[in-house]
Amino acid sequence: LLTGITVVINLILVDQGRLTNYSWGIIACAAWLTTAITNRLIGDIASQSFYLIMQFVGITVWHRKMAVQPDASELTGRKLSKLAGCSWFALAILVYAIVLHFSKQLNGNQIYLDATLLPLGIVGSVLMVNGYRSQWVAWITLDVINVIIWFNQLKGFSPAAASMLALQLVMLANALYGAYLWFFGQNTQQDKLDTH
Repeated sequence: LLTGITVVINLILVDQGRLTNYSWGIIACAAWLTTAITNRLIGDIASQSFYLIMQFVGITVWHRKMAVQPDASELTGRKLSKLAGCSWFALAILVYAIVLHFSKQLNGNQIYLDATLLPLGIVGSVLMVNGYRSQWVAWITLDVINVIIWFNQLKGFSPAAASMLALQLVMLANALYGAYLWFFGQNTQQDKLDTH
């Protein structure tokens, strides 16, 4: 329950480009990490440990970026170049291959889908910390895969699958809304500021 509530609050604040998202993110990651450790979910432990570290990096980077913007309460999204996008895609494929190898060695569950989560999380987190709108492509993809994973787990009567599936559906809806805000909502606000 704590994980779900703090994740939702964190995501709403990310949608709005608010620096305070990271405070809620720290609580959400710590709660999720505790759950992952308790359930001995190695992949989840690695992902949540990475996300927890990125919360502190994000606070620092967003604070610096917001200090030089006229409206310091929200971060304005930036566009990612095609070369940078291709580079991040190549890195994600490389990390996927590594994670897939280890998942096979450890006899993981749904390894081809599960192996995508860490690379997409790395790309999404780094792009988010740097204020790139393209982060939402990674988050939406990650959330769709998580919905599939937890739906499959629910069919197999896995413990907590129903609540995790519900959380993933909320996260997917939020990612779609966040993408809309960062790609279209901020453009509208910036256009209004430019005309004044």
